[in-house]
Amino acid sequence: MTDQTKTNQTQPAVNPAIIGGVVGTGVGLLASANTGKKIVSKIGQSAMLQKAGKELCETAQELIYDQAKIMLKQSLSNSLTKYQQKIFHPLQEQKAAHRENDAGKNEPQTDMTDQYKELKEENKELNENLNRIEDKLNKLLQAMEQ
Repeated sequence: MTDQTKTNQTQPAVNPAIIGGVVGTGVGLLASANTGKKIVSKIGQSAMLQKAGKELCETAQELIYDQAKIMLKQSLSNSLTKYQQKIFHPLQEQKAAHRENDAGKNEPQTDMTDQYKELKEENKELNENLNRIEDKLNKLLQAMEQ
């Protein structure tokens, strides 16, 4: 075998051994009482780790804020769509019925104008009743004054 194939075969065996040794040493240092406390306190005092922690916190806050903003937009959009459907769907039905009436009949009056006329007539009757009540109240007040 050539030298290159020998190195390729031995390298994979060496890498796990080195990694295992480093991990084992780290676990051993952290497991001992005094050394573990010292290492953990030094890590906590490390400026680089504190900065990394702050950056991680800020990134998490930004992600949460963005997600909340997206969810709020979607919720508002859905609510607005439902509200618009409640309002505009009956209007669209009335327009469709109006078109059908116009297509079926070529009469100038539609349901809307008939309804308007009915309301106008009812309003006129109510005003007349109100005027009669006012007249009766005025007569009653005059009779009480005398």
